[in-house]
Amino acid sequence: MSAQLFRETVTAMNRYTLSNLQLHRRDWLFPTDPSVFNTNPLNVAVGAMGVLYSMHKTGAKIPTSAYAWVFSQNINNDNYPPGLYMGISGISWVFWDLGFKERAMRLMDQAAEHPLLYRSANLFYGASGYGVTCLYFYMETLDEKWLERARIIGDWLLTIGPEHALAKNYCMEHNGDTFLGYARGNSGVALFLLYLYQLTKDLKFYKAGEAALQFDISYLQETEEQNLSVPRGKISELENVFTHYWLDGSAGIVSVLWRYWAISGKKEYFQKASSLILDTFRTFTVFPGLFRGAAGLGNSLLEAHYFTGEQKYLDQAIKIGHSILLFQIKREEGIAFPGEQLFRISTDFGTGMAGISLFINSLSTQQAESCFHFLLSPVALDNLCKKD
Repeated sequence: MSAQLFRETVTAMNRYTLSNLQLHRRDWLFPTDPSVFNTNPLNVAVGAMGVLYSMHKTGAKIPTSAYAWVFSQNINNDNYPPGLYMGISGISWVFWDLGFKERAMRLMDQAAEHPLLYRSANLFYGASGYGVTCLYFYMETLDEKWLERARIIGDWLLTIGPEHALAKNYCMEHNGDTFLGYARGNSGVALFLLYLYQLTKDLKFYKAGEAALQFDISYLQETEEQNLSVPRGKISELENVFTHYWLDGSAGIVSVLWRYWAISGKKEYFQKASSLILDTFRTFTVFPGLFRGAAGLGNSLLEAHYFTGEQKYLDQAIKIGHSILLFQIKREEGIAFPGEQLFRISTDFGTGMAGISLFINSLSTQQAESCFHFLLSPVALDNLCKKD
C-alpha cells in the first residue's frame, strides 16, 4: 500500500513540475528557491539541473524544450563556480546522466582550469566536489585522465589545513571560519579522500581522509537522549543547538561514517554511526526538503539500511515518508511541496520537490542503491576495485 502511494505521489509531483516550465524566463526554468538569483540558473542545488536529474531518476519524460532551454544557457566562469552542488561539476554530472556525454566532458575540462577551483576544499562548493565528479567520470569511462585529475586534488588537499592532534582541518575558509558537517565541513572532504583511496590504493589518501573525519567526530556531543549529535555553527562560535540534517548535521556525517566502517571494518566507526543515526529518528520536522528537512533524514536512514541490513532503519524511513506527505499541496496540475521556510512552492533539489521526489521514489522502489545521489555506487566501486 505504501509503495503504491509513494509511486503515485512521485508521478503527480513530476506532472506538477512539468506543467510549470518557465521557458520564457532566463533566470530559472522551474519555480525554485530565491537563492537562485544569487547563484546561477543551472546549478544542482537550486537550479534547473537538480530538477532534471530528479525527473530523469524517477522516470519522467523530459520535454525537448527543457533541454533546449538548458543548452541555451552560457556556462561561463564568471557566473558558474567549479563545484558540485553550485557549479560546473554538478552540471557536468547531470549532463552525463542525461546522455549528453561530450558536453559533460567539455564542461569538466572547463572546471579543471577554473580560477576558483582551489579556493575552497569542501564538497559542496569546492575542490572535493570536483574531485568526486572526476572519480564518477573515471568509473563511467575508465579513462585514466579522470583518475589523475582527482589525484591532483587529493595531493593538493594533503598540503593544506592545520593539524589538531590526530585530526586535520581541511575546511578553514579564507576568513578563518570552519564549519562542521558534510557540505561545508571535513566529512565531505573525508568522503572524497576515501573514494580516492579505493580507486588508487594509495594509503596516504585513506589516512588523510581519516584525519578529516576525525576532525568532525571530535566535535560530536551527547544529547539528552544519550545519542550523538552535531552542534550547529562555526567551530569558533558553536551554538547550543544540535542539527540532525544532511547539510550540516548528523544525517550528513553518518553517511561518511558508514562508508569508512564498510571499508575499514573499524568498530569505532560502526559504534559512532549507530549512535549518530539515532539523531535522524525524527518522524516530524519543520521542513520536508533534502538539505535541511525530513527527506535528508529519510535518505540517511535508507543508507543505514543499505550498509547494515537492519530493518528498523527502513521502517523509520517509511514513517518519515508518510510524514512528508503531510506537507503536500494538491493542485490541478498535480502535487506540490513547499521549499525553504515553507515560504513558497519550490521544485528544486536542495529545498524543494526534486529532492523530496528522489527520497519518496526510493521508498517506492526499495532498490538498494536508489538513495545514492551525487555519490559513487558502492557496488560499482567494489566491482571495479576487484578487477584491479
